[in-house]
Amino acid sequence: MLRYLMFTILFCSVSPLLYSQGLRIKGNDHLIDERTSYSVFETKHPVFSDKLDISFEMAMPVPSTVGYIFRIKNEEDKYIYNLLINDQGSSIRFKFSHEGYDVKIDALPDPQKIQEQQWIKVYLSFDLKKDSLMLQINDDRYYTGDLKLKDKWKPQILFGRSDYVIDIPPFIMRNLVISDNKQRYHFPLDESSGESVHNDKKEVIGNVTNPEWIINDAYHWKMVDSYSSRTVSGTNFNPETQEIYYFNTDSIVFHNVRTGTSHTMQYANDCPMTLRLGTNFIDSARKRLYVYEVFDLLAGNVSMAYLDLETLEWTKQSSEILPTQLHHHGNYFDAENRRYIIFGGFGNLMYNKYFFSYNLDRDKWETLELTGDTISPRYFTSMGYDRYADCLYVFGGMGNNSGDHTVGRRYFYDLYKIDLRVNHITKLWEIPWRDENVVPVRNLVVADDSTFYTLCYPEHFSNSELRLYRFSIKDGAHQVVGDSVPIRSEKITTNANLYYNEAFSTLFDIQQEFEDDDIASTTRVNRLLFPPVTLEQLSVYSASNGQDNRMLIGIILAVAAILSFFGLLILRRKRKKQQTVVQEGYPVKESGKPVRLDTTTRANAVYLFGEFAVYDRYNKDITYLFSAKLKQAFLLILQYSFDNGISSQQFSEFLWPDKSSEKDKLKNLRGVTLNHLRKILKELDDINLVHENGMFKLLFKGSSYCDYVCLYEIMSSVNENKDWDEVARIISRGKFLQTFDEPMFDHFRDIVDRKIDPFLSNRIKAEFETENYPMVIVLVEAFFNIDPINEDALHYLLISLSKTGREDLAKNYYARFISEYKVMIGEDYPRSYSDILS
Repeated sequence: MLRYLMFTILFCSVSPLLYSQGLRIKGNDHLIDERTSYSVFETKHPVFSDKLDISFEMAMPVPSTVGYIFRIKNEEDKYIYNLLINDQGSSIRFKFSHEGYDVKIDALPDPQKIQEQQWIKVYLSFDLKKDSLMLQINDDRYYTGDLKLKDKWKPQILFGRSDYVIDIPPFIMRNLVISDNKQRYHFPLDESSGESVHNDKKEVIGNVTNPEWIINDAYHWKMVDSYSSRTVSGTNFNPETQEIYYFNTDSIVFHNVRTGTSHTMQYANDCPMTLRLGTNFIDSARKRLYVYEVFDLLAGNVSMAYLDLETLEWTKQSSEILPTQLHHHGNYFDAENRRYIIFGGFGNLMYNKYFFSYNLDRDKWETLELTGDTISPRYFTSMGYDRYADCLYVFGGMGNNSGDHTVGRRYFYDLYKIDLRVNHITKLWEIPWRDENVVPVRNLVVADDSTFYTLCYPEHFSNSELRLYRFSIKDGAHQVVGDSVPIRSEKITTNANLYYNEAFSTLFDIQQEFEDDDIASTTRVNRLLFPPVTLEQLSVYSASNGQDNRMLIGIILAVAAILSFFGLLILRRKRKKQQTVVQEGYPVKESGKPVRLDTTTRANAVYLFGEFAVYDRYNKDITYLFSAKLKQAFLLILQYSFDNGISSQQFSEFLWPDKSSEKDKLKNLRGVTLNHLRKILKELDDINLVHENGMFKLLFKGSSYCDYVCLYEIMSSVNENKDWDEVARIISRGKFLQTFDEPMFDHFRDIVDRKIDPFLSNRIKAEFETENYPMVIVLVEAFFNIDPINEDALHYLLISLSKTGREDLAKNYYARFISEYKVMIGEDYPRSYSDILS
């Protein structure tokens, strides 16, 4: 009995997120020191009265294994109980024992129910008053007594490796609940990293060593198989047999997604048609794989043939063709009416707007006559069946209203419902799209009566990335879930498909990339646990830990602030009778007080003007942690953060232009770089690198500071009372990106300089006209870091210094200016010092 189980739905009433979480216990398939040990009550040790209930769900990814699932210690009485599982493949036996003494329960539950349900529900109910236990495995119950239990129990509960017990079966557990009549501890086991285990209130209660958190499989796509062919090939997934088919005209490969095994079979006879695109569909009821071409047959005058998946015999089906080629059309096999429906596509410089239906019994392509709303001609569209509403959905694509490719194209982000019972089209919505333009893959998956999923990617990049989107059927509200998957979309024949494997609650991305000859291709299969999660769900505990740390730091800073306040009072009293000393080099206001710029650094800060510098939450300089590549990565993401963000594609092309053809290496480089960057940013508070709607952004909140971000906000503000002291402080550090010589940032630097120049020039003039000469001096000194030979700025500076009695300093500035002018312009400055003052 095969049970390579993992991810099946057990109870429809359970929240969908539960299917994407759990803890994988590493057992006998790992070295002893690498095996998992989970202590449920590590930071809290509750006492249970009258009863103790323990329930959880478990799955066995590896059959035919034996070992201890968990142990319960009663430290006061030194009694230990354990639960052992013995999986013989055809049956599963559970043994509950008083460790070192005797077996209390020997349970042999119904193997058929276990096979059907996949997840095994385990429930233990200790009656402390009656000194008895009820053990329930799914629906089967077993009883025992004489456990020497007392009315109160302070248990130590350990799953996996414990002390000298090292025989541990590999298994997955989730949804652990421990309770009595007055208290209840629920552990969703939805962490993504670390060794701390939280309850459903986000409190750290337990600890686990060597964990493997299942939720990561619901965010990170995992490549599980690949196939290459030197001739045109096709692929499909058959959920009835749990097999992925790779085929060409020579042979077919059967890849079983449960066992992970593959085998290649030769056909019983020759394939009667020559494959051009490898388009196909499956008739599961008749166990047939149909291969078809809609146009431009290469040889044999055969447009459709089917392979009997049991006998491996090919049979010619049809020679019918359509008027034009239809690249990237949507498709659906209507098994009940034995017809294959396609929509959209591109060929002969035209976009298609018709629904074509091939009737298997009549051997004929027909055009469906539909009423209702009209769908604009398009290709790269996605189609899927909704079993809840018994209808088809058509989503998105690219084309135009006329269908003529020469008119130009636009991207569609709309959803249509097609009721095939009455042949009626209803447009449900069309949403504005503010991110980078994308197209969907051929298939969309309707998860329930309210949402659907599809993969989308910017096809206009050679090295692109697929991203999984979750859409609301009602209104089009959407979000990106899961990580991205690289795809090379250079050739129009390249395609990708999304499949849902309900039996194991997984999604499959099957993408086929054709080479330059449009013949050879490589197919890759990626798997994602369903339902997929967002980055926010994946990082929920990291975020909460950061908040906890910030609370603690906030308390410390508050205490420090109070102490500093009283310290300042004492200092002020001491200095009350002292006169203010004016330091050389600072301009003086009429009040006699200098205008000073606070050049001290602050905590949680990033400085991009002058020398690049980063300070952590304790105001420690951590600039050394940034390698040259990490500086570039940080700045690239920051540059695009005020718009929609930067895509993985753009990010990679900027940083590794020479690796564009090495997709796997490129993805690894990008992943490592981003992980290192996130790790460094954890040293600061309120600066987060996020991935939203397929784009990377940097978010600055709360106590965080970035001089560029601050200046950008000041310049963008409509408030007239701007913080000009802060503007001067920022620019006085030096030129923007002063230490970055890479050409990729030249445009960014120029944009910032062009914005600052008029912004600051206008303010300098305004301050000069109001005779606020000290502020003019401060602003001009800062401005010279942007434009060191600005003549207007020199004019305002020299007069302001002269008006405030600093003529010697004015002459020094003039001498410095003419020297800089000579170097940059190559000739002497034409105006004398006295000319400027007059």
